[in-house]
Parts: sequence; C-alpha cells; structure tokens
Amino acid sequence: MRPEVKEYLVDRYNQLEYKKKETCLKYHYLYNEVNVNVFFDAYEIDSLSLCLILSYDKKYYYTSLNIKDTSIRIKYLDKIPSEILERILVESHLNAFYENMEKHILKMSLMLIFTQKTRYLQIL
Repeated sequence: MRPEVKEYLVDRYNQLEYKKKETCLKYHYLYNEVNVNVFFDAYEIDSLSLCLILSYDKKYYYTSLNIKDTSIRIKYLDKIPSEILERILVESHLNAFYENMEKHILKMSLMLIFTQKTRYLQIL
C-alpha cells in the first residue's frame, strides 16, 4: 500500500471522535462484479489492520493484508476461490485491483463500525 494511502487511513481513523478497540472504518464497492469490503483499524498504531472480504456468486474470501509493506503480492490471497480470482486479475497480476482499492479509499465515503453490539454511523 502506498504510504500516502496508509497515512490517509490513519488520519481518518484518528479524526473519529469515539474510538474503541472494536471500532473500524469500512469501505464497500464493486470491482468487476466482485463485492469488495475493506475494513481498517488503527486503534493500536503499531499494529495497523486492514482486512478484505471479497464475494461473488455465493463465493467468499477473507484475508488480512500487511499494509506496512508497500508492495502487496499475490501470496496474500492464498486459497482464494477461482471464481473471484479470475475477476480481479489483470494480465495475471493484482496491481490493478490494489490500485483501484486505493482510489476508492481516497475518494469514497465510509462507514464507521462498532463491532461490539454493532452500531453503524454513516460518515460522508
């Protein structure tokens, strides 16, 4: 993940008025008909957490990504269903998928989620 995107996520998280261990930022969008849900947590600054849930045609995939590394590689999508993988690969690479994810993070509104007795608050 590019440093400026990671900094944006941390800044956005730190701007929240109420933060708990259970708090995360959520983004949702479609990429080549795949539902992409991105969850980010910066409660512990030394342990940033970014998770993806991908779904397509009743197939689901969950993974955590190491965003301290600026080059996310395909190895992080181990055991992804082929129905999802074939929709997010471009010329056998995930670069376009990750670039698209970063663009959505920088441009979209997000959901703030408290996962304990879940409450949702839309932030524009």
